Amino acid sequence: MNFYKRYMGDFTRKTGHLSLTERGAYSALLDHYYSTMRPLPCDLPALCRIAGAHGQDEIDAVNRVVAEFFPQNGDGFLHNKRADAEIAKWNAQAQVNRRAADARWGKT
Repeated sequence: MNFYKRYMGDFTRKTGHLSLTERGAYSALLDHYYSTMRPLPCDLPALCRIAGAHGQDEIDAVNRVVAEFFPQNGDGFLHNKRADAEIAKWNAQAQVNRRAADARWGKT
């Protein structure tokens, strides 16, 4: 995905209690999640690279954000419920678009 809708009201309601550093970590992790269309790895060093976390305060912020917003669901990856739902909607629409293009150009 090159684009995702960011509903400011929803984002603010869910992240208003976070520090600026935590909100930045959450945004970076979400951007990665959407751009790869895949859940996050469970590896803290990998998550810190994704978020750009270098100092201990930033690493701690990544840990707190992951614990709150990206639970494991048994497949070995960290998931975000909203991102998973939005990606599923995007995939469904992409499939509809592909079928329409194939039908239009006689590729059925």
